[in-house]
Amino acid sequence: MQQSLFNSYIEYLQKECRRPRDEKDFPLWSAIQREHGLRSFQKWEKQQIAATFLKTKTLLTSDLTFSEYGTREKILAIVYTWLEVLEPYREFLQVLHTIDGRAKTSSVWDEVKPQFLLWTQDIIEAGLAIREVANRPFIPSQYPWLLWAQMVSILAYWMEDTSEEHVRTDLFIEKGLNFLFDVLQPNALDSGWDFIRFFLPKP
Repeated sequence: MQQSLFNSYIEYLQKECRRPRDEKDFPLWSAIQREHGLRSFQKWEKQQIAATFLKTKTLLTSDLTFSEYGTREKILAIVYTWLEVLEPYREFLQVLHTIDGRAKTSSVWDEVKPQFLLWTQDIIEAGLAIREVANRPFIPSQYPWLLWAQMVSILAYWMEDTSEEHVRTDLFIEKGLNFLFDVLQPNALDSGWDFIRFFLPKP
């Protein structure tokens, strides 16, 4: 029922290219307000998009294979699975771009962001524990934020990708995340620093 109501809302946006002004424009709004205590259409939009991320997490955490993945593979699985779950909302998100402009449209991810940061923080911490992720001074706490910034850029690219089956988005994800994980994973600089610290006076 909830999904069918939102589908009706998406159809309205696509037809009118603006949000309803009130329940006269969208008669179902009063019932939605009563049931969910919502005060704005924007809040409803954010909740629906947040639900897609929750579905993504449920799908992956219930898959035993996911728990066996390394850090890089888990992040890739989150990105690809969420885009798959989001696919039915792609035209809706594109309409929001038309209505709000790119800067304001980004607010539709507001309720996803804390969920994403918490989940990826857990994954990063697990990666740190087994040295799949480099434990650099003061930096690990920023890793989830780097991943979120990359995720937002992926979403923006995906919404404008006209290639068949979003093949260019796949390339964008692969190249972008591979580069990011080349930075996050232990490398020659980390080995060099460990070597230097070996000769430093012990406190």
